[in-house]
Amino acid sequence: MSDGLTPRQRRTAARREAFCRHYLVTLNAAEAARRAGYAAGNRAKAARSEGRKKDDGAKVVGQRLLKDPEVRGRLAELARAAWAEALWANHLEDLDAEALAKGLR
Repeated sequence: MSDGLTPRQRRTAARREAFCRHYLVTLNAAEAARRAGYAAGNRAKAARSEGRKKDDGAKVVGQRLLKDPEVRGRLAELARAAWAEALWANHLEDLDAEALAKGLR
């Protein structure tokens, strides 16, 4: 790839993208961070060994990511796209209902 990013930067970008997508589904920063892979590894193992079900680090990471301007911008982009897709799907359903009502289908 010639995007000018190091492998570590690519992994970080991929995790941030995953966080954004998971956040829009769950609306929970800690859960989105876990699903994006931020809680994996030593912290998660330590949490389990201490008898905790979840890694508290995911909560901290999730909140930090929500404050990041780039992440906030990406969340806004994804939310706008999802909203537009939902409006379009609703419009198509309305058109389909009209066609059925008119006996065109």
